[in-house]
Amino acid sequence: MRSTFLSGLTLAALLLATPAQAATKSAARTSETAPKSAALTSKTAFKVDPYRAMRCSFLRTLAGTQIATENELDLLNDGNDGQIDNWSLAKATLVICGVEDPEQQKHYFAQLNKIEAECKKATAGIRSPKARAEALGKFLLKGPMHGGYVSGQSDFIKLLNTGTFNCVSSATLYNLMAPRVGIQVRTVTICGHVFSRALDFDIEPTSGDVYNLDDRASRSLKNRTVVNSSIAPYQEQIFRETGNVGLLSSMYNNNANEFLGKKQYAMSVATYLKAACLDPGDPGTVYNLRVTLATWINDCKAHNKPKLAASIQNFENAVLRPYEETVLKVATK
Repeated sequence: MRSTFLSGLTLAALLLATPAQAATKSAARTSETAPKSAALTSKTAFKVDPYRAMRCSFLRTLAGTQIATENELDLLNDGNDGQIDNWSLAKATLVICGVEDPEQQKHYFAQLNKIEAECKKATAGIRSPKARAEALGKFLLKGPMHGGYVSGQSDFIKLLNTGTFNCVSSATLYNLMAPRVGIQVRTVTICGHVFSRALDFDIEPTSGDVYNLDDRASRSLKNRTVVNSSIAPYQEQIFRETGNVGLLSSMYNNNANEFLGKKQYAMSVATYLKAACLDPGDPGTVYNLRVTLATWINDCKAHNKPKLAASIQNFENAVLRPYEETVLKVATK
């Protein structure tokens, strides 16, 4: 097991290597032409490209399983510059949820097409964008999301199969359907929550309600949890607007949290890095990544694994800037 305990110098050298040096075989076809990472072209907490860090041998060895499929690598490589050019939101969502079999994908695409036809009927003849957006939200609640809100139910496939949802899965369905009925949307993230924005109003997919943009700050503050931590997110910046990459990133955040709950630390860290590939400026992702690494280190110390704890700390030092160097840059962006 010597390869598990990489020295700080060796690990840093791996993470800072050229894409050709660091690439795995499964990523070789995309890594050579990878665009400049959004994490490195903007002021974020990352010292190195999360796409490269996610694929390093340190995490692969400790995870003991495949970190990402070839389809995921292609998606993450595409979105690593801050926008997705070659993937539809629908297909990206299915792949993140683990649906990669073409026949299974065909089944869910057909289901989405059926929902689209129903959404068009539900919004037909409504000229006001605001009224149409609300009508769409109310229809989705009565139809495809009939199972109701379930805390933590971010799995989009489960939403399609059972009708249950949370903010992430409901926003995914809303953002998939909105453009199909003539409503252009973006994603808004606040502390522990995600919703949609269209034109000069916000939409809450979990309720179908529509709000004026002027109300967003007060609603965000009501939802914000003040955390007694020097590194907690959304304490100064109360909301962020993103595109679909932010929504896809939120899916990975939820997946990473599930791995953390099972104490599958390497997979949790790798999955938070996947989230960072798509939206490296999200303070929630960075916070969750720091907390997960700290939890992993403490668990190693509690089980008398000081060398592994030191290696994890070296990994964190190689990937993330110290919090003090990034808090103002990230929080006020």
